Amino acid sequence: MPGRYRPRRIRRDPSKDQSAVLTQPLVISIDAMGGDHGPPVVIPAVVRAISALPETVRFLLHGDEKVIAAGLAKQPDAARRV
Repeated sequence: MPGRYRPRRIRRDPSKDQSAVLTQPLVISIDAMGGDHGPPVVIPAVVRAISALPETVRFLLHGDEKVIAAGLAKQPDAARRV
């Protein structure tokens, strides 16, 4: 259509995108007691994030240490990054 501007779509190859490369460790701080359901929802979500994020990302969970430890005991692979 004449007179209609259509911007070009620039497609980037995500494997070549260096903007998301972490050069230093990243710590994500989370209130484990927050939300409507607390640790039973937060801890599995953290475990899911751990599996999706690079090894340089660590998590700092805040809240009742005993409750958090009990939830993490069920997820032994996640313990080293929390």
